[in-house]
Amino acid sequence: MNGKIMVLFDSLSVRKEALEYAIELARRTDSSLVSLFLIDSSGMEPAGAPDWEIQGQQIVGEVEQRVRRAGLEADAEIRTGNPSSELMKFLADYRSPRAIVWGGKFSADGMKRHRDHWLSRIKDRLGCPVVVPARKT
Repeated sequence: MNGKIMVLFDSLSVRKEALEYAIELARRTDSSLVSLFLIDSSGMEPAGAPDWEIQGQQIVGEVEQRVRRAGLEADAEIRTGNPSSELMKFLADYRSPRAIVWGGKFSADGMKRHRDHWLSRIKDRLGCPVVVPARKT
């Protein structure tokens, strides 16, 4: 493997088109695939943590299995906290990926402008391209 492709989610919701795009990009570039789930813990009640942790581990396992079935090396991780801060810490700990495939939503209500999203504010500091796959029509 020549590098890593990261697929990045900011919830435990997996956009299938993003995962499929990331898998195909990893295949074409002879890369492994790392999935990173960033959970914004602000406003999260401590009592609710075990529920999302169990759900998160199940989703991470499903994503890793899907990537391995595609014949790729897979790694997945969940980080909680401020999403932009957690992404920057993750990238500081690991070698930068060739590309980041965005698998999250830009806002819960769909009305927020892309440039106001936390990822748009830090994308120039990431050191690699950010790809936002669209649904096929």
